Amino acid sequence: MSDFLTLPQGPVTLRNASVPACLIGAPVTGGSDLVTMNLTLSGESIVPHDGPPGQEIDLKGAMVLPCFVD
Repeated sequence: MSDFLTLPQGPVTLRNASVPACLIGAPVTGGSDLVTMNLTLSGESIVPHDGPPGQEIDLKGAMVLPCFVD
């Protein structure tokens, strides 16, 4: 089992991230309810891919989930 990933400071682009389709409003296709996508993070926000370039990290299909706030 691998540890959680600690992200570097500054903008970061997460490549090949698995995201639950229901969390992004994507249709379930091919029998999988996960969508592989790239996410760019800047500060505490997800920004468009045409935003500032960031350090790229290949997640190799690792799952990305939102932070849940109580």
